[in-house]
Amino acid sequence: MAYGAPARSGRHEHLAFLFDAPRKRLLIIAPHIVERREASKGERENLRTLEDALDDFRELRAGTAGRLSLSSCNVEMQDDPLFTRVRTWKGLTPYRVTRHAKLSHAVAALEADLLAECRRAGFSRPQIEVTKTFARPGAGLFGHVTLMFRTAVAGPILLGRDRHFGGGLFVPAR
Repeated sequence: MAYGAPARSGRHEHLAFLFDAPRKRLLIIAPHIVERREASKGERENLRTLEDALDDFRELRAGTAGRLSLSSCNVEMQDDPLFTRVRTWKGLTPYRVTRHAKLSHAVAALEADLLAECRRAGFSRPQIEVTKTFARPGAGLFGHVTLMFRTAVAGPILLGRDRHFGGGLFVPAR
């Protein structure tokens, strides 16, 4: 590897965990779904292992929220709102920047980071509407954002530093 070259492939080979609050469901999304590609042989094997591991997963202890009862469900991607194709996507959860650019204004830093994330994910350049920015000490810059694409884009849209843990989840704007 040459000095200064990326240390990783750039692919996100992790499961994404997200809570879809409007439909009261916890989704575990495989990397190939997030990246809009076919699963590799190794990923298909890992998915079988995951399916076996989740077979008896019926209870989630959630701190002050208590114990949550779980049941499995199949997601019909062609009919599901998180997987639909629309032009405008609104952040359901805050977007957390992956790298805080040292720009003069928080909105500009958030927009620059979000454009880089969209490019990395293979999306066309969206128009970005930032409705709020905020910082959390030790955690970085966050924002509430709407993305407007020229043509319809299929979900799921998970972007930003917290995309594997429920952050940066976008839903069709109504």
